[in-house]
Amino acid sequence: MNPFMTGEMTLQWSIVAAILYAEILATLILLLPWIKPEIWRRFFNSALVHKMSRFANTIQYSAGFVFILLFTDAIREVRKCSHISENLEASRVAPADATIQKRLFHAQRNLYMVGMLVILYLAIVRIARLIHDSANLFNSAVASGRQALDASETAKIIAEAEPDSVANTIQTQINELKNKLKNVEGDRDLMKTQAEMLQKNYNRVSEELRAKIGSDSD
Repeated sequence: MNPFMTGEMTLQWSIVAAILYAEILATLILLLPWIKPEIWRRFFNSALVHKMSRFANTIQYSAGFVFILLFTDAIREVRKCSHISENLEASRVAPADATIQKRLFHAQRNLYMVGMLVILYLAIVRIARLIHDSANLFNSAVASGRQALDASETAKIIAEAEPDSVANTIQTQINELKNKLKNVEGDRDLMKTQAEMLQKNYNRVSEELRAKIGSDSD
């Protein structure tokens, strides 16, 4: 039996209606004001979304292509039924005209349904992108705030600890210089002692040499 005669939808338009209801539900969920950006960030970073994102472009273009085909088919059906209706009105065939009017009504219903389907599809894609960008900006803002807070706390700690740190550094340098000075003084005393011993040995050798020369001259 012809579905236009019974008022029942065909399988393809039943699927379109189901998708339209799903899109309405998805749009309402996306527009809920009390869902925080953090929740959307976790959703977009979930494993399921990451797996689906690999095929996002394919799904998007395929769905758009199918919706355009359905929209074109609905326009064709409306124009065909309108043309038949005009011809029947001219011939004044009442039963056939009632049937065509019913078909025209169903075709117009399908046209409006697929038109709303396309509009909601584009709206969902746009809203999802805006929410995704907003979630990323929120995440970046939180990370920047944490980095700024950590940097502020670090600077505060350094500022509070700086006097003691500088004093400790100076004291360490003073101790190192004192140790070096002690080593230099020790080397100086050692060289002085060695010089005195060399001088004594030199004097002794000189005296022995003079005595030897004096004894040889006698």
